Amino acid sequence: MLILAPMQGLTELLFRKAYHECFPNALDYAISPFLSLTHGNLSEAWKKIDDVIPQANLGSMPVIPQILGKEPAEFVDLANRLYDIGYKEINWNIGCPMRKITAKHRGSGILPYPDEVKTILDTIIPQLRPSLSVKMRLGLYNADEIFKLIPILNDYPLDNITIHPRTGRQQYSGQVDLNTFEEVLPLIRHRGFHDRTWSSFRPHSPAQDKKRQHKRRRPFSPDEVHPHTARRNQPTTHSRSEQNAQNQGILVSATVQSPHH
Repeated sequence: MLILAPMQGLTELLFRKAYHECFPNALDYAISPFLSLTHGNLSEAWKKIDDVIPQANLGSMPVIPQILGKEPAEFVDLANRLYDIGYKEINWNIGCPMRKITAKHRGSGILPYPDEVKTILDTIIPQLRPSLSVKMRLGLYNADEIFKLIPILNDYPLDNITIHPRTGRQQYSGQVDLNTFEEVLPLIRHRGFHDRTWSSFRPHSPAQDKKRQHKRRRPFSPDEVHPHTARRNQPTTHSRSEQNAQNQGILVSATVQSPHH
């Protein structure tokens, strides 16, 4: 599965339509740039709702709206409104590393506080009509924070989890932490996404590669991923897309599925 990662200010509707027109059926779907519940204000998110209105997205690739916020009531309200206009899945952004956002326990700023994550999920999951997926980092200050979060996330019926293997404090610099990512992967009971620019699969022939293209939805098990053979100087999908791609072009995510899903 190939997914267009969100990048604020670039991968909005106009870009998605142009990309789909030039490369039809190249991607399975896109995650929208986030709709922000700034200070719990639903109207702030609604200002950008045109980006995900289904009628406006006709002729584009499928899109899943992403919400940035920590206010349960407003989150449920927005998510259920999005469901009413046709969306069956909503993505929760708890990976954004911008300091003005993390300072308010939003984005990756909530990762050091697993009890807050649990409280929010306890509140919103029973009320959500769409399914919920999560985008996150390994932590805000250190990568070990994720080990307290995964058992909590495993308790909920999430659709999938996207992990950017850096901390929030790293922003988009420094090495991705493939060792921690490798440890975390088999602990997740949900589908997980990663980027094949830095995580390679077992060597295969061109014929096998062609066959794999026709079976892209086949789930991969963790032992098929070889992080230590990866090109460690390549950032992840979300890092390269979110930093305006730095002349690297727009990247997509590949899917890897845990054996517990």
